[in-house]
Amino acid sequence: MKYKYFLFDVDNTLLDFCDTERQALFGASKIHKIPCTEEDYKRYSKINDDCWKMLEKGQIEKSKIGFTRFNNYLPTVNSNIDPLEFNKTFISQLSLGKKLIDGANEVVKGVKDLGGKVYIATNGFFVVQENRLKGQEFFKYVDGLFISGVKYIIYISPKFFEEAEKLAGITLKGNALIIGDSLTSDIKGGSDFGIDTCWFNPNNLPIPNEPKITFAINKLSELIEKIK
Repeated sequence: MKYKYFLFDVDNTLLDFCDTERQALFGASKIHKIPCTEEDYKRYSKINDDCWKMLEKGQIEKSKIGFTRFNNYLPTVNSNIDPLEFNKTFISQLSLGKKLIDGANEVVKGVKDLGGKVYIATNGFFVVQENRLKGQEFFKYVDGLFISGVKYIIYISPKFFEEAEKLAGITLKGNALIIGDSLTSDIKGGSDFGIDTCWFNPNNLPIPNEPKITFAINKLSELIEKIK
């Protein structure tokens, strides 16, 4: 097998973040007696995406995302609730989202069966990701967690991977593959650091010239044949 180490993104790679995010917003809104429609969810999702893009560009601190997204969203539903209070409820609801992407359990087990070491690499909040990963069938095959904001900065930066190497006592360059759905974080981060990248592209979008993609898959099950 070409690779020793496999770094899997979580959101919309192993776990269905779109479903999790939607359920969390509806759940938090119900708790706080705030109206929430599909249009409200779409508006919130865009606001949240913009915040994470700002993080990738170094325009906002990760600790400020919770306040910022709901400070921008709540006025659109005519709510004057404290954004931090709503975010706290939202986070607790977000932690409940454990819906898998099809093939997640099988692909992680498949990598382990081939002799690879499996790591989680994510920008998500620690408390959310830890709760969502616990109890998943594939989690018993995971050798380590690399979660930004715990010991390292966002993983669009090479510094993230350098710290991950130190933490796990491994050398990623020439030995690792990162698998993720986001071109601007998973793929760009891996490419900039100099490790191979696998773009999980379930919607079969056109392959861009940048960032550098080693190969793409439309289904997680396709990964096993690619790495043998």
